[in-house]
Amino acid sequence: MAWVFLSMDWMTAFTEMVNDMRRQITRISAALCALLLLAGLTPAAASTSDTSQIIRVGLYYGTGALATANLDNADGKGSGHRFGYFQEDGSFIQVGSTAEEQISMLKSTNIYLTASGTYSETASAGDAGVVGCYHLQLPDGYSDFDSAQAAASQLSQGFVAWINGTYHVRWGSFADSQEAQAAVGELQTELAGLGWNTDGVSVCWTTQYGVTVTKTGTTQILFQFDGEAEELALGVMPDITGAADVQTWFKNYKYHGGFRYQRIGGGNLTVVNMVPLETYVKGVIPYEMSGSWPLEALKAQAVAARTYAVRNLDGHASYHFDVCNTTCCQAYYGEGNGSSRYPTAVSNQAVDETAGELLWYDGELASTNFSASNGGGSESAVNVWGTDYPYLVGKLDPYESSIADIIPGYEWTVTFTADELTEILNDLNYGNSQIVDLEVTRRSETRNVLEIRFTDSEGKTYTFARERVRTLLGLRSMRYEVTAGGSGGSGYSINGETTVENLVGLYLISGNGATSAITEERPYIIDGSGTTERLPAGGGSGETDADEFTITGTGYGHHVGMSQWGAYAMAQQGYTYEEILLFYYTGTYLGTAG
Repeated sequence: MAWVFLSMDWMTAFTEMVNDMRRQITRISAALCALLLLAGLTPAAASTSDTSQIIRVGLYYGTGALATANLDNADGKGSGHRFGYFQEDGSFIQVGSTAEEQISMLKSTNIYLTASGTYSETASAGDAGVVGCYHLQLPDGYSDFDSAQAAASQLSQGFVAWINGTYHVRWGSFADSQEAQAAVGELQTELAGLGWNTDGVSVCWTTQYGVTVTKTGTTQILFQFDGEAEELALGVMPDITGAADVQTWFKNYKYHGGFRYQRIGGGNLTVVNMVPLETYVKGVIPYEMSGSWPLEALKAQAVAARTYAVRNLDGHASYHFDVCNTTCCQAYYGEGNGSSRYPTAVSNQAVDETAGELLWYDGELASTNFSASNGGGSESAVNVWGTDYPYLVGKLDPYESSIADIIPGYEWTVTFTADELTEILNDLNYGNSQIVDLEVTRRSETRNVLEIRFTDSEGKTYTFARERVRTLLGLRSMRYEVTAGGSGGSGYSINGETTVENLVGLYLISGNGATSAITEERPYIIDGSGTTERLPAGGGSGETDADEFTITGTGYGHHVGMSQWGAYAMAQQGYTYEEILLFYYTGTYLGTAG
């Protein structure tokens, strides 16, 4: 159907709009900030937006975009919905409304109503009807919504369509143009009965960017929106009066603010929640921490979450929003669903008491990365992602251990057989004969793993560094030890008296009396004949040829920046949110938008 739309001559009459207004004056600097971020640069203080702005949160997009999406504000906090579009600064321009509290947005193709009252793109036996993409249209346009709505309400199947700034009255919905053409006479008869002009009735449809609004669970069309361009997308604001701060149900969660439905590339609906910054932060805190945690920890999280949002404006530029609602950015589910996690009085207090505060470093917004637990030591960003930030540096964390007994999965163990490791590498196209050894070959100063090496039965090695030391095997963290089992040895004997499993941390004494620390778990040695070889794992002779490898570690996450459980521990010990932030983000300071 979309290709038929694209072939229509009138589609070429409108090729671009909204490109002349990138930001209002109050957001020009924010756009510059976003462009710098996209270019891989760090924004300067003068390039930061104020914190009263609207944050665009992607809820469904990409392969997860929706053919249909329902809204429901029937909870006593306002009624009905307003239709329109959002300008670049987030302000809403109203072009229509409905008193209905339960509405559905459908991409303007043939959408079928199933017997159970849900919508489907596919027709099936027993369907209750179809919201077709063809309609009949009265010949004259209208100057405003009220006059068009007054006319549409007198027709049995009438509804208002806003088509790129002009109001039209349309009638019915049909699955194909022939069916629509066959119904012209029926509409003309209805018009004649009202004493209206019967000439000029035509078959019409929307472009590939059109969105149809129905009363949920029916084929009744309430409104149709078509900006005839991808950039001009349908916006919906709850409460027909605009007076109430309505919490609108969407996909079993309640959200503040409005919603935007954009058909990127003419596809399904990209659903974006348009919400004020501080309200957004309130919807992040209970999902990144618990709303019952100590206030100072929640305040630290509020500053980190707010800074992340402002620093990442236009972070998902290809989908036309700032941040997503998953842990890819920050978890966000608005007011929640009242079952497990949701904003509390304490979490909202944390946001209110830090309102507008952002974290800075040397005049620039800081990258406020955080993870659940560092297991005893954070890590420098350059060692994990290859990007060096002077304030994201690894340091030993003395706080988490004080609450280790309440941190879920703080200590963890996983075992891989040699066959499993062989299969993992083969699946990644690292062809190998058979993995016989896995070892940690490099660590950071905070004892996190920076490099691992696999060896196969033919002596070929496969080395992985940075974040892949965790993600390659799906480990909980990069803070761990590897123990080989099977045919390998069981430790190193020192002077025939003491046996140790790991040489790292011990010292060597050279012939001239100089000492040096052992930094590798399997250092190289020179035998009596002068031959250099790698010390076997576990004190055995030759390669380990281990049957299995047990990995034991602590922590959960990427280790960069703030540990959330570490923040909890620090708050319990009486530290303020500022002290928490300055510990995990070295050399930073608090400030407001510049």
